Amino acid sequence: MTVPLAECPAQFWGPDCKGKCSCYPNGQCDDVTGKCTCNPNRWGHNCENACVCQKGKCNQETGKCTCHAGFWGPQCSSNCYCSVNSVCEQATGRCLCNPGWYGRNCGAQCNCNNSPCEQFTGRCQCRERLWGPNCERYCQCVHGKCNQVDGSCTCSPGYRGKFCREPCPAGFYGQNCRNRCGHCKGQQPCKVTEGRCVTCERGWNGTKCDQMCKPGFFGENCKEVCPLCKDGHYCNRIDGKCSHCNPGWIGDRCEIRCPNGTYGENCEKDCGHCSNGDCHFETGDCLCDPGFHGTL
Repeated sequence: MTVPLAECPAQFWGPDCKGKCSCYPNGQCDDVTGKCTCNPNRWGHNCENACVCQKGKCNQETGKCTCHAGFWGPQCSSNCYCSVNSVCEQATGRCLCNPGWYGRNCGAQCNCNNSPCEQFTGRCQCRERLWGPNCERYCQCVHGKCNQVDGSCTCSPGYRGKFCREPCPAGFYGQNCRNRCGHCKGQQPCKVTEGRCVTCERGWNGTKCDQMCKPGFFGENCKEVCPLCKDGHYCNRIDGKCSHCNPGWIGDRCEIRCPNGTYGENCEKDCGHCSNGDCHFETGDCLCDPGFHGTL
């Protein structure tokens, strides 16, 4: 006959109470699984280790101590000497002050106009928009931050002046307006904070319009490909014009063949040497009319 679980003696577990409890008498076994739950002063897989925490509780798996309030150390054997305005750090015994308090034991109150202070010196760490030894003065920097010692302003990008009231003049941007804008389209001003343009002038690209088109490209956003200029030279990055064309071609982009009867560079030579025919627009070689042959 199976004995009900509730009637198993403390040192046994299982449906028939035949399982021997490995943690007895330093703990209690689960009646179903046999898993140990250690007594408050024991720890380990089978509760085989004694807890050494003098003023605290130990973790039943690792034995690590969690100290009671007012004590610290690996065995919670040392007294904390912190005021009620702090928390004692368990590993070191150091007092961690609550906001508004300072000193070794956090017994002194900050005098910083509701701003925090350094824990050991009591030196004020002023909140934003405040400055002075006790954070008693208000910052006058409209678009910037105050130096907490003397109240001087460090302006945000895009502004200048003693109190950072003045936006950058047209054509300038950045910290204290030191940087010149790039080539924004139509001489529009760039964004005063980071120099960004809406669109660029022809021949320039990049968010600040400060990058010239790469060789071989021209025009708006540098999207157009250069024509074939003389000897592989690149075209003008703004309008795509060639400075010189290969023989036989003319036009801003070298796109027009020499008119009939002319040839060569800039089409400056005529084909008068060809008696009965025209000449090749590039080389000047004669192209005879039907019924004629020869070099001239």
